[in-house]
Amino acid sequence: RPLRPGTSGFRLRSVYHNLEYFWLQNLIRLHLPIRVTMTPIAVYGTSLFVALTYMTIFFLIGTWKKDNSVVDLGWGPGFVVLSLYYLMRSNVLETRSLIVFCMVSIWAGRLFTHLFTRSRGHGEDFRYTAMRERWRGAVLLNSFFKVYMLQGFIMFLLSYPLWLLVFHPGTRSTTVLDYIGSAAWLTGLLIEAVAEFQLLNFTRIKRPGQIMQTGVWRYSRHPNYFGESLLW
Repeated sequence: RPLRPGTSGFRLRSVYHNLEYFWLQNLIRLHLPIRVTMTPIAVYGTSLFVALTYMTIFFLIGTWKKDNSVVDLGWGPGFVVLSLYYLMRSNVLETRSLIVFCMVSIWAGRLFTHLFTRSRGHGEDFRYTAMRERWRGAVLLNSFFKVYMLQGFIMFLLSYPLWLLVFHPGTRSTTVLDYIGSAAWLTGLLIEAVAEFQLLNFTRIKRPGQIMQTGVWRYSRHPNYFGESLLW
């Protein structure tokens, strides 16, 4: 029933609405959800759960598509997820940490695009098909632990430098080592990208038994792996 102005019930309802409006306004300013303070070690420990949960999503996708090679698509972006998790759990965002996050994102984006373009329309990679044949009768269980969870655990271990950089950044000012590291990363990224682009074009025109010996492949048996190692 509507309340008339001036009555006690009307005044109480007005106070209630004002308090509700004030609470909502301050709730927005707090930028919920409220962050739970965690020690750096706890952050790194819980990142294992993040990595395994992330890979479980790809396990569900791979099971639905009957294609375990989707795990390769999740490899690069998984490091972006972990790096972002570390940044979100940090109380201080250093410039160096943000730069490395951008580097990881660029590397992961390039890798995802390359693998997606290469595998599109070709079905499951022959290596995972061979595993599927060996695991006949227990494909789901073996795939979950030996493909997805294993890669999630390795991702967790390899993300340690990203965690270390966020929570133990050292000196705040840039040093000569920062510039040397950035140059090495850029050089490795370019070598890897050029090598895989050249190899992709070669596989479209090669004759049976022919080996790639042109471009950057003249100087290394696996220049793409060399570039990957260098940038990391």
